[in-house]
Amino acid sequence: MWRRLKQFYGEVLLLGVDCFRKNRPEDVDVPLLGPDGMLDARIDSHRGFEGNICVHPEADETFPRLKSQQRGVLAAVIWA
Repeated sequence: MWRRLKQFYGEVLLLGVDCFRKNRPEDVDVPLLGPDGMLDARIDSHRGFEGNICVHPEADETFPRLKSQQRGVLAAVIWA
């Protein structure tokens, strides 16, 4: 169950990135936290998201271990 949930989450993020890539009309300002603690703007151009994208779930299978922990994470994802 946990492996399927991780795969599902990765595929949803992939769909989100693909939708963003196809539907944005212009360059995007992305706020990034700089070394001084202030937000700096970085501009991502249209060409930054060209090409093939693939996702892979994390290889760490030890967290969360217990079924109750997995249910808690699933509940947090669904109701967040």
